Amino acid sequence: MVERLIITIKEQYVWMHNFGSLGEARFAIVYNNERPHQALKMKTPAEVYALAA
Repeated sequence: MVERLIITIKEQYVWMHNFGSLGEARFAIVYNNERPHQALKMKTPAEVYALAA
């Protein structure tokens, strides 16, 4: 069940954004979900967004 949820989220994310290449899509996923940011107190943008929701 969790796997289906993850697939759905990924599909909707990709469909909502018009990426020019697979490399652009990979960069966006890493940038938002895996790379911590100093300005966000070493949290990822996804973590900050989840806390705000």
